[in-house]
Amino acid sequence: MKRVALGVSLSVVLAGCGDSSAIKDAVKNRLNDPGSAIFKEEVISKSGEIACIPWNAKNRMGGYGEWQYALVAKGEKSSWVPEDMEALSSACTREGIEGYSARNVARSEALVEAITILAGKGKSGTECMSAVLQYQRHAGELALDEHRGGDVKYHKERKEELKKKFGAGQC
Repeated sequence: MKRVALGVSLSVVLAGCGDSSAIKDAVKNRLNDPGSAIFKEEVISKSGEIACIPWNAKNRMGGYGEWQYALVAKGEKSSWVPEDMEALSSACTREGIEGYSARNVARSEALVEAITILAGKGKSGTECMSAVLQYQRHAGELALDEHRGGDVKYHKERKEELKKKFGAGQC
């Protein structure tokens, strides 16, 4: 029984090692001097779809600056792709990364919702791309504000305004 538990624990740790290396590589690919990059421990969301990692690297002058925080999301073929190389330090906490995870889920759902509403009105998502992207952004920020316990009024109102326009077949 102890061997099974140890084996399961070890496989979980090793699975995380691959992600850690891939997350660091994704950040390094965006840097002026990738060889100088140093990292602290990353925080990966429970869904495994988004992570935050503190990083530092030499700047163009050859010196290290302040620690930065990168949000990195799973892209196609399970590769990691930087979303924001200058994220807030609060993103690299368990609560922070779960908020960003909720934001990404809300964005995906909003995209599908907007395109579905527009299709029912004979409009395409590409025809209304600007409005669809605004709807998606407001839905994501609303989810993030709700997760943080912040003021949701602005994003909620903008999202509802756009939804009404979509329902009327307008972009």
